[in-house]
Amino acid sequence: MALSRLTEAGLLLLDRELSRDPVHLTVVGAKGDADAAALFQAALRVPGTYKRLEWWDRAEGALPNADVEYPKLRRAAAFVCTERRCSVPLYRADDIATFLTESSRGPES
Repeated sequence: MALSRLTEAGLLLLDRELSRDPVHLTVVGAKGDADAAALFQAALRVPGTYKRLEWWDRAEGALPNADVEYPKLRRAAAFVCTERRCSVPLYRADDIATFLTESSRGPES
């Protein structure tokens, strides 16, 4: 019954999701790597429900829906793409939140 009608808040959320891409967070690193796991945990903690989150271990094959090309690095890294820009490789979990805070500043914020 609750899903049988749309509310104003629901329409606003729908409009927002249809009009922009989600934040895209990708961790590139082996599933057994503690640094990659810490980066993934930090990416999971990014607030919001409209986000795209991936953990790519090259040993498992190609990344599904590979619309971004990631460099081969010697250590685990996270990459964050917003509508404004994509990050350089982020090697520390805290860098994910910092990048998102800095990229949210601007005329649309």
